[in-house]
Amino acid sequence: MASEPGKGPFNCSRRGFMRAALLALGSMWIPRGHVHGAAPPGGSSPHGAVGHLVGEVLQYRARCPLVAEVASGEIRFRKIGGTEQYLATLETRLQGVLGLVTLQRVDLFASLMEWSERYGRLLPLWHADQVATKGSWRRKVLTFDSDRAGYVEHRLHPDPKRGGVRRWKSAGRILDDPLSAFYNWRIGAFGALGEGRSYVVDNLARKEPLSLRFHTSPEEESRRLRAMEPEPLGKVYHLTAHLDVELHEAFSGDIEAWLDGDWVPVEGRANRVRLVGEATAYLVRKARISEPELPAAPPPPLSRELWRIT
Repeated sequence: MASEPGKGPFNCSRRGFMRAALLALGSMWIPRGHVHGAAPPGGSSPHGAVGHLVGEVLQYRARCPLVAEVASGEIRFRKIGGTEQYLATLETRLQGVLGLVTLQRVDLFASLMEWSERYGRLLPLWHADQVATKGSWRRKVLTFDSDRAGYVEHRLHPDPKRGGVRRWKSAGRILDDPLSAFYNWRIGAFGALGEGRSYVVDNLARKEPLSLRFHTSPEEESRRLRAMEPEPLGKVYHLTAHLDVELHEAFSGDIEAWLDGDWVPVEGRANRVRLVGEATAYLVRKARISEPELPAAPPPPLSRELWRIT
């Protein structure tokens, strides 16, 4: 009998790592004022850099020592026409034998966010996270308060007796979800990017605190480590990260990552993924989509039916 989405034995070898890769490869939630260095790409202000990212597509794959290719993922960033809103999406799929065993499992993540002059960053309006297999699905949706006082968590399932709604307070913190945090870091909203610095990173919208500690290697150290890489092409900046607690019942410990000259994550290796031990995510393609703008902002997927990213 097939296991429920998100509860099966291969959850930790793909779902947890793909999300952990988003967190650590992007080195998210850098505290403002802690980083100094080059200005963000696309302009001297964070908002000027948002346009640089519109239409970007990043395609990743994940592998582990036991299975050469375990999953693929694609991240897209689009603008809502005539507004200052943006939609980021991430779709991941299990591949090969694991795809067959888990009934063609697909995970979807999406975040609608809006530029805020007041905070100098993108603020999430809603975030959705769905896992689906052939014949079953479950989804969590966060809708953020306009006054940033908190958010509402909606848990959806085909069975109306399951799921529910909860309200969480932000305790005065400006919250991110994984996708909004990734792009806020990319545009320099938390400070310009630099080498040879250490950080203790705050958490995203979740019940318990999560600290991500990471360090960007100095230029000389990055050069030394790059010389040891079997495939050094495109690897410019090196960082290490540490999670104090387990993330999504799948991952904890250390991540070692490489980024390219535009600070795009190109490879990340986690050393404590349940069942598989070590796992690696790597960039296979960076491109632009032909239609980078959407005519209208999609509403949060709150209906009790299978949701698809369009």
